[in-house]
Amino acid sequence: MTAGSGGIPGLDLDDLVAIDVHTHAEVSTSGESALSKELEEASSDYFKVAHEHRKPTLDEIGAHYRSLKMAAVVFTVDAEAATGTKAVPNEEIAESALRYPDAIIPFASIDPAKGKAGARQVRTLVEDAVRGLPGIRVEIKRLLVANALRPLPGHEKLVEAIRRHAQRAFGEDIPAVGVPLYADARLYGEHGVPIVMYGAGPRTLTESNAKQPDENLLLEDLRRATDVVASTVYDLLQK
Repeated sequence: MTAGSGGIPGLDLDDLVAIDVHTHAEVSTSGESALSKELEEASSDYFKVAHEHRKPTLDEIGAHYRSLKMAAVVFTVDAEAATGTKAVPNEEIAESALRYPDAIIPFASIDPAKGKAGARQVRTLVEDAVRGLPGIRVEIKRLLVANALRPLPGHEKLVEAIRRHAQRAFGEDIPAVGVPLYADARLYGEHGVPIVMYGAGPRTLTESNAKQPDENLLLEDLRRATDVVASTVYDLLQK
């Protein structure tokens, strides 16, 4: 199939009904799942997907979207360092796009915790993708390194003050937990400034309807969280 008016090789944009920009590949060609049993069951319940239809193969994904005259941006989620579960290889997703050039748009995912090994994988994926294509030259530069936040001396005072005022404001215990979240707060952490990330909102993804059209935040939660932050700052300035 030739490129349509959008000029994307393999895709006839004039013939497409829509493009799904967020499609997970969760099973490799060898049949291995990219999700642990617990994560698979939890996500199935959250998205209300029948377990027997939970993990289509890449070929099934391609055939499904082709039958709908749609294309899909397909990717795996590489979080092996945190979950211990291997992701669907990016190479397999790229190969599926060759089989379904009119339906699959490949997107790579590499766990940043892999460090230099992850950077090498990025380079290999890009160089392999353009190898043999005339007129294309690849130049790869590292623009940003985002290191994970880690506990630093002094963060205990912040945690204690926030939890104390949060319990007063919300009437329940607010635990301190770690989450894989990218934020500019990391810049302070990299310079030795203790960091605690706290904000208003539901306690779980399910409560907030995260990544869904009706994702929400109660204004009363925002007011109480503002009280917590202001009270914490006041306490710390007194010491």
